[in-house]
Amino acid sequence: MFYIELTKDRFKFSVAHFTILSPTQSERLHGHNYYLNLKFGFSELDKDLALAVDMNLLKDIVQTACDKLDERVLVAEKSPYLELHKDQGSLEIKFQKKVYRLPLEDVLLLPLTNISCEALAEYLARELALALRGKVSVQRLTLQLSETRGQAAVYTTENP
Repeated sequence: MFYIELTKDRFKFSVAHFTILSPTQSERLHGHNYYLNLKFGFSELDKDLALAVDMNLLKDIVQTACDKLDERVLVAEKSPYLELHKDQGSLEIKFQKKVYRLPLEDVLLLPLTNISCEALAEYLARELALALRGKVSVQRLTLQLSETRGQAAVYTTENP
């Protein structure tokens, strides 16, 4: 198997979020500058070109995924612990006694039960796999999402 690894300073996004720690406890709303490191596995090279993939295509797809999340407040749309109400261009988020009201244009609702580093790593890997489908034949995709130096979640998907 051949691997292409991509680690670029530009593969980052800045977001605000809070992680739910238990049915009654959450982190405070805070932000991260997340960085992506990716490893793409290919079973063979193009015989005529001796290439696994056009790396520019991979870089463009990764950058698009980062840009979608950048400078947003991420909210777990499927959390059983959050009450979400849209009203006049705002999103009200209730967790226990905490209530947040944010402009909808600043929020990105994700189809997740929690905004954790692990959940975001899996979400991004699956989003990238969807974007690659039909364009590139990847056998394995490993995504490392770093939220601070030395602290990351890693997710691998086979035959995405």
